This record gives sequence, C-alpha cells and structure tokens, in this order.
Amino acid sequence: MTIDGFIDIINANLTDETLQVIPSNMWKKLPHTPFATYDTLGDPISDEIKIDTRTETEEGKLQEEISFRDEVELTLKVYSTDKEEALEARNSLYRRIVAVWREEINNSGFGLVRYSLKGSNHQKVDNVYLYCYMLSITIDYNNTVEKEIEKLTTIEITGDIEETETIID
Repeated sequence: MTIDGFIDIINANLTDETLQVIPSNMWKKLPHTPFATYDTLGDPISDEIKIDTRTETEEGKLQEEISFRDEVELTLKVYSTDKEEALEARNSLYRRIVAVWREEINNSGFGLVRYSLKGSNHQKVDNVYLYCYMLSITIDYNNTVEKEIEKLTTIEITGDIEETETIID
C-alpha cells in the first residue's frame, strides 16, 4: 500500500465533480479551479514490525512475510479563484473523507489516525489570486515485505579438531 493508493480512493469518489486531488507543484499550468493538492509532511514512519508467516517453498526455502505499519501525515490544500468556493470545497472534502468514505477507506487497508481543518494560505499564481484552505490527515497502512530464507540442511565443523561431525541432518 502507498500514499498514492489513498489518493486514488479519494479521486475515485470525486469522479462526478470538477475537484480532483493532485500532487503538489506538479502542474505546468494552472489547473481549472477548484482543485486540490497534497503533500506529505516527512517520510512515512514505520513501527509495529511483525513476522506474519513462514511457509516452505518447493525448493526447500522458507518464505517469510514481514509487515510494517506505516504512518504519514498528508496536507491537502483546496484552491479556487472564489473564496467561498474554496472554503466550501475544503469543508466538503474533509467531511466526506472522515465520515462518508471512512468505511471504504478502512476496507481498503488505510486507517484515519488524526485529521483536522487547518487555516488558509492564499497566494497569487500566474497573475491569478487563489484562495487556499487546508486540511491535515494522518493515515496508517501496512506494508509487507517478502524474503526467502534458505534452510540449512547440514552444518559441518572443521578446523583444529580431530574429526568432522555432522550436527544437523
């Protein structure tokens, strides 16, 4: 799972609207308003590492799955050339993420850890004044890493000893 997967869920639910969430600073020209951008505040933090399963493959190797619980804070900024439209679009997006789409988000493997409405950050871009209102969402999700472990079948000890002994058969 990735942050992009979380954003994909939001955008899939916005298909009937003009608002879409895009990565911050990724547009070459100003998108049609209203639009929303997202940034991550820092790198995902991993904790709660656990080994999920160990299974044996046909080749006699062990397959191990390790899960990491990642947590990351996202800042979403909603922009419009109209102040009321920007504020309403931000508030509507916030309500839908934390209430309306919550079950779908959870069923997709993401958790909403913390969320809050933030202030404004109005700015002039390409000679157009954009009203911007922000919200912050901290999500968590599991990442799984798989690795193969080759099983030892025999161990041979040699050196300054008189005999060689097989310990594991």
